[in-house]
Amino acid sequence: ACQFHPEKSSDVGLKILSNFLDL
Repeated sequence: ACQFHPEKSSDVGLKILSNFLDL
């Protein structure tokens, strides 16, 4: 699967995380 790296891509990570939680 895909591991979450906030230090690598914080903005993109937050966007994906928000979309994922919004489901």
